Parts: sequence; structure tokens; C-alpha cells
Amino acid sequence: MLSLTNRYAICFTIALVFCVGCTPREPFVHYQQEFNRDAPTFGKKKINITKVRICYSKISATSKKITLLAEKECAKVNKYPRFIGHDTLFCPISTPTGAQYLCESK
Repeated sequence: MLSLTNRYAICFTIALVFCVGCTPREPFVHYQQEFNRDAPTFGKKKINITKVRICYSKISATSKKITLLAEKECAKVNKYPRFIGHDTLFCPISTPTGAQYLCESK
């Protein structure tokens, strides 16, 4: 049987893990094939970006931050972002919402 002190320690540890794992992160650019070593673009500089997905948490991100990230990403290939919609199926749990942009020519 666990002593009361051990029970408190276990409960505190579990609560700490949940709190740290659920804290909102800053928005970031989601690269779908980033960790796929078999992808033809793995480890190479992108030369043509057509779509950008910014993953973010509604708690920690503003629309200005999200738009700036999309602008920076599209600017790498001399294009402007145009917002096309939101999704919730591709981003991690800590940043569950994705904003999709098309990178269009200037």
C-alpha cells in the first residue's frame, strides 16, 4: 500500500506532466514531410513553395503573428501569402489549429 506522501508525489508528478504538455506553444510553420527521410525534398532547400500551413494555438497566437510567419515563408521564394482556410487534422495537439495559405506570385 502506498503511503499518503507517495500518493501526493505521484499525483503531483502526473499533474505536472499534464500541465507542461498542455501549455500553448508559439505558432510555427508545419512541414508535412519534414521528418520523412524517403521524401525527395528531405534535407534540401525549398525552391518552390505553393502552400504554407501555420500551426497555432488560439490561446497563444494572434492573427498578426500567424500572417507574419506565412509572409516570411512565402517570401523565401518571392511570393505573397493568400489565406485559404483553417484545418484541425494536421497539427500537433499543443497547436491544434492550422491556417492554410497559398503562396502566389508578386
